[in-house]
Amino acid sequence: MRCNKKTRRFLVCTIVLYPLCALLAAGCCEAPKKNTTTKLNREVIMKMNAIFNKALESSGSDYLQYEQQLLDGEEPETSQMLSQRLGDPDPMARLTAQAFLDGKGQWTRYHREASEYLQYLPGRLMRSPAPNLPPLALARSLDSDFKDHVANFLAVKLVKDVKEERTEVSPKWLKQGVILYLQQQKMPSTTAGLVRFAEETDDPQLRDSAIDAIRSIPDPELPGKIEAERKRAQAQGKVLPPALNALRNTAPK
Repeated sequence: MRCNKKTRRFLVCTIVLYPLCALLAAGCCEAPKKNTTTKLNREVIMKMNAIFNKALESSGSDYLQYEQQLLDGEEPETSQMLSQRLGDPDPMARLTAQAFLDGKGQWTRYHREASEYLQYLPGRLMRSPAPNLPPLALARSLDSDFKDHVANFLAVKLVKDVKEERTEVSPKWLKQGVILYLQQQKMPSTTAGLVRFAEETDDPQLRDSAIDAIRSIPDPELPGKIEAERKRAQAQGKVLPPALNALRNTAPK
């Protein structure tokens, strides 16, 4: 059967335009789903950001629950929130964000193992003939088991003074061992935790050890970190320890 020109023109338009209309219709139907997902992601990011702020403000067993929630946070929302916090004006907040970003992906297992190791080690040793571990031995053990993969994470935990179930505070030898481990890794990012620890600890020996570790780590951002800590201490009616304050004018090695 022959088709006249009008019929042929109609068939061509139908063949060309029908698939295009179908695609446009499908796109219109899918748009609301995309908007719903974006809204859900935003809500999760806000939730994880609130947990992050609570982690910054807490310590001891309170901190541990927020640490666990950040390690278990929904992805990719948690990582997106943490990436945003890398630009925080507070050096300790930047370190904490980097610490949990380090714990994502293939290194998640290391962070969990390091956390459990330090949390329960003092209690286990208290029930053994040797109630403590030499700090240098602890530092070497951490380096052997985890390399530098948990350095930022342990710099945060040093500040948080994570408590073991049967002790009121982490023992001195454990803190000393973590400081030596951080000193061995020489990661500039960890100085924010060492600066905060040196400002907050009441133990002169631990403070001196932290300051020695800071001196040995080449960090071009150190003066700014110490200045931020000075302002924070001033707002609380405190002053920086003289040895720590003096590092503001020390050129990085």
